[in-house]
Amino acid sequence: MIAFILIVTVNLILLLVVNYYYTHVVVRNTQEYHIKQVEQGQWDALAFGSAYCRFGIDFSGTDMNGYNLGFASQFFYYTDKMLRQNARFTKRGGHIFLICAHLCFAEVGTGLYDADRYIKFLKKEYLGSEYSYWKYFKEVIFPIFFHPKRTVRDIWHSLNRRFVDMYSYNQNPHDELQVDKDAERRCADWCSQFGLKDTLTDEITDTLADKFKQTSKILEGMIDFCISQGLRPILVCTPISHHMNLRLSDRFLDKVLFSNIRNANKANIPFLDYTRDARFQDIKYYFNADMMNVIGRRKFTKILVEDVRKLRND
Repeated sequence: MIAFILIVTVNLILLLVVNYYYTHVVVRNTQEYHIKQVEQGQWDALAFGSAYCRFGIDFSGTDMNGYNLGFASQFFYYTDKMLRQNARFTKRGGHIFLICAHLCFAEVGTGLYDADRYIKFLKKEYLGSEYSYWKYFKEVIFPIFFHPKRTVRDIWHSLNRRFVDMYSYNQNPHDELQVDKDAERRCADWCSQFGLKDTLTDEITDTLADKFKQTSKILEGMIDFCISQGLRPILVCTPISHHMNLRLSDRFLDKVLFSNIRNANKANIPFLDYTRDARFQDIKYYFNADMMNVIGRRKFTKILVEDVRKLRND
């Protein structure tokens, strides 16, 4: 009996040590930790969005003191909450970049993509009924007991020098043929997830049309909120590679993206579209067909900041 108690005690201590290491060291490499660090400053600009924002924006090589709050993957429901909580960390008159991905209007987003993770950085007043102290206990205080596989995996990645996080790619690990396959796979996934016939026609289901109305309203509310806070919201579509552009027709993009932006942008704020920008068609700026690597996002953000400066001077 004493041996059993000793084994249990040792294992419990070991788990607590692993949990401490994860919550105090490994967590510093996570998106959630990065999001919280926005509170450390007062910024000239904040960028909000999903994966295209996370991988497409990097203010470090510009003269704009900005912070990227892109969080992969999410839709406007949670982006709106992140905006309302963090807008106060922007200087008055500062810029708010709202990054719009191609299918960002296709889902409201409530409860999707492991929504429990938002409790790690969104406060109760913004999460509302999605917040609970039990959930906070599981996700933030003792993840080793409730997410052992994920916790151990993240620790292993942090210790494995051969592991390269996607955010750190400086070049595209794929050749032209593989990137074309990436683009094909991305479009196939969209069709499956959102009930699309293809990415060339403008045919959509009634369900999707209804989602477009709901999400356009959310974006409209985000724009109005920014203006009410004395901020300068700007809508942005980041570039994608030549291979991805070939698979997206103008009709399709107008139906799923641009028409919804027009509907949401009743305040007529600036909209900068770089989707087919000739300067970023080469796959060397991405790590697949549409997510920018370090070189790509730094070059793009410099151009974006320059274009915003021109807007202010006009």
